[in-house]
Amino acid sequence: MRLEIYRVPMFYLLSGLTLGYIYANKISFNIPDLSAYVLKRIKRLAPMFYFTTFLTILISWKMPPPGMLINNLTGFVAFYKWDEIIVNGGWSIGNEFFFYLVFPVLIFIYRQSKYLFAVAMASVLVVFIYFAFFQIDASHLFVEEWKNYTNPLNQLFLFASGVSISLFLKDVKVSLSSSLILIITGVVVFYFYPISGDRIRVITGLPRLVFSMACIMIMIGIFNIRFKAPAMLHSILMMVAAESYSIYLLHPICYRGFMRVNSLAVKLGFVISTPLVLMLSGVSTIVLIVGSRLTYKKVVSLFKQSDPVLESA
Repeated sequence: MRLEIYRVPMFYLLSGLTLGYIYANKISFNIPDLSAYVLKRIKRLAPMFYFTTFLTILISWKMPPPGMLINNLTGFVAFYKWDEIIVNGGWSIGNEFFFYLVFPVLIFIYRQSKYLFAVAMASVLVVFIYFAFFQIDASHLFVEEWKNYTNPLNQLFLFASGVSISLFLKDVKVSLSSSLILIITGVVVFYFYPISGDRIRVITGLPRLVFSMACIMIMIGIFNIRFKAPAMLHSILMMVAAESYSIYLLHPICYRGFMRVNSLAVKLGFVISTPLVLMLSGVSTIVLIVGSRLTYKKVVSLFKQSDPVLESA
């Protein structure tokens, strides 16, 4: 349950860290450069988001309301009705676009004053705590608080924390043992902190702070492990990083296909045995990986310009 919820916040941490690591000293605060930055970020998110949006509509054979479709395709979903997303899991992409726009503001504040940046981070933390203890009602079910949970302001602290890690720890040398201690401590806290009941318990009150801080500890530990990967491993990791966005958006569609095949097999009288499930799962995984690879090449790469973050953010 906790991993299901916090895999997206971990992505926000990584996204903020990556943008901060690459862009902190490169972004300029003039209209042409800021426009170029926003355009690159749009080209990073929009092609695959559009593709999976129309693919979802096609598979479902159900046209969404015009207002919902326009809100999704224009990107306003990052600020308005962020919980009404056509693509399964697409809410996090709307959040991500919101963070892309906030990022230059954070860097501008950091360059003006580190103390002012600390005030900004404290303000973001206050908002985060407000959502955890007041805005999201712990007496409700998780699904009833979905709109509050997916509010980009509720997730901003995690992204901003990733940016902070890159800004303050980029040139700090930390021993391997210290990094491993951070990672192990974070993992232990994350998996063994006692929690039960509905998923709402994981995103409210003290558990929300504990799990988020555990994720931050893990990310700090990973960030400070500096080593040069072997050429083959480096190539594999780069490929996974490049296609992770495609995999993320395509996997719900692939899962829906898997469930339809499973349902058809039942109707045709096949016994759904463990070997058959494993076989269908294997085929689905292969389809997902190959489909993501082809989609990345044909859809994303068509719109990609030279941008170091396109491969990793």
